[in-house]
Amino acid sequence: MVEGIEETPRDGYDYNSGTQDPNASEAERKYDGGWWGGNLRNAEKYPVDLGAYQSQLVYSPHDYGPLVYAQNWFKKDFTEQTLLDDVWYDSWFYLQDKNIAPLLIGEWGGFMDGGDNEKYLNIMAQFIEKNHINHTFWCINPNSGDTGGLLKDDWTTWDDAKYDMMKKTLWTDGSNGKFIGLDHVVALGDNGETVTAYYR
Repeated sequence: MVEGIEETPRDGYDYNSGTQDPNASEAERKYDGGWWGGNLRNAEKYPVDLGAYQSQLVYSPHDYGPLVYAQNWFKKDFTEQTLLDDVWYDSWFYLQDKNIAPLLIGEWGGFMDGGDNEKYLNIMAQFIEKNHINHTFWCINPNSGDTGGLLKDDWTTWDDAKYDMMKKTLWTDGSNGKFIGLDHVVALGDNGETVTAYYR
């Protein structure tokens, strides 16, 4: 799995171009930024070559909402389309859209705040579901300071609102509603089935 980076030099610049002024205008920017782990803009131009193991290559960006950091793309009435235009497509979604390589969003998650962060989470969940994007949700434990978890602070109570938001992104068998796990032997609990059973 190949995780993204934070910044990619724009045309005419390289990693020796010095620090970017945080107040630089769009025309003055030397780098395209993103989340730590979220920027895979050059994966098409400089692909990872695993030789005989190329079929095992998976690109894995991270993506978060404005409570982790108020990125520029959140400083407007953002929508799925603005997120796609401003960051998602060029940073990572093009890899799946152009069928360059498999994509797995390695981290996404956050607090259900009733505001912009929750709006982001719902948009991302719908985008994942609509585009059948593989992903891992961050995280189950509640002590992740900038995202919280699927468990509440007592480490035993399930955050139903957060789970309901992300449940639609989970792989289920349309014929019986069971959750499909990637293990070939062990099912995901009483309401799960193995990937082997699913493909029988």
